[in-house]
Amino acid sequence: QSGQLLRLDVVRCQPRPLAARAGGKLAAALGSPHARLDTLDLGHNNLGNDGGVALAASLHANTSLRTLNLEHNKLGDAAATALAQALCTNLALRVLNLERNSLRAEGGEALAAALRDNRGLWHLNLRLNAVGDAGGQAMAAALASNTVLRSLEIQHNGIGEEARASVERAWVGRMGELKV
Repeated sequence: QSGQLLRLDVVRCQPRPLAARAGGKLAAALGSPHARLDTLDLGHNNLGNDGGVALAASLHANTSLRTLNLEHNKLGDAAATALAQALCTNLALRVLNLERNSLRAEGGEALAAALRDNRGLWHLNLRLNAVGDAGGQAMAAALASNTVLRSLEIQHNGIGEEARASVERAWVGRMGELKV
């Protein structure tokens, strides 16, 4: 009901794909100032770029979500770019799982650019995408200014030895886990 506080700790919507209408309603609820949600697990729901962009828009206003699992959702660079823009304003999110989507260099670069300024995210999982050398080099550059990230998973992304070495050098001296 409008105006009432809704408090949930965890919402898991898997492994059944959400209908587009349900995904949009969930995104709208997430953006409501009355909703409080700690963890949203939407893994394996075939959200696509449209669903990813809708969820990203809700993150601009959300101040309670700490963990967002969007693994295996056919998200592409448009969704990654929208999520990156949300990370520029959202300091509440601590864990973002984008494993096994369709992110390429553009999405990887956008997320890396967001990491330069974001001081909330602790864990980013980009495993099994295709950010390539450009995404890897962008991550390495972002790590130079981001001292908050504690865990980065970017293995199986088509990142070559030179970009991999750059990421590893940028990670030196950090507490936490790097998987390249």
